[in-house]
Amino acid sequence: MEAVFVRPAEKHDGIDPAEIPGGDITMIGWVQRPGSEDIEGYLLSDINAKPDAEVRIAIGRAYEVMQEERRTATLGFAEDLRASTGLNVELEITEYQPGRKGLGPVEWTAIFIGSNVAASLISNLTRDLYEKAKKLLLDRKAKGGRPNKGFVIYGPDGKVLRRWDTKNGDGPSDEEEK
Repeated sequence: MEAVFVRPAEKHDGIDPAEIPGGDITMIGWVQRPGSEDIEGYLLSDINAKPDAEVRIAIGRAYEVMQEERRTATLGFAEDLRASTGLNVELEITEYQPGRKGLGPVEWTAIFIGSNVAASLISNLTRDLYEKAKKLLLDRKAKGGRPNKGFVIYGPDGKVLRRWDTKNGDGPSDEEEK
């Protein structure tokens, strides 16, 4: 799976809310598979948090308009990780939902290490992800756009392993905050 786009279904999508549990069309995820231009709709419960992903990158918020530069840079980041590490990397993109309001002072990227990564490799993988993500965001910051960008790397147990943002630099992990 190349990417997951989360947005509400629309009439032209041909989705009948009566076919969706509870009629909630926000429960649809749009999947783009590698090598395909087609985007297919599925229930989010069928596509989220796949256990076989070794790394999952999540960007976007329902209240944030996704800039094409951010989408392209993150797709490139995911592809680079696949090529340089051989890992199974999935990308989850949450699309803007009209009418949703919110303010995020930092453009966050979440990076999740899957539960099937050997415990002995997590430290090295975290270090590699940290260096690559930091370079990506510093390169993007140098090109302009939103000045505050950051990322958080989560371990298989959901705890924060590393965090960094362009304003504050390194932040504490969950273990360091104790």
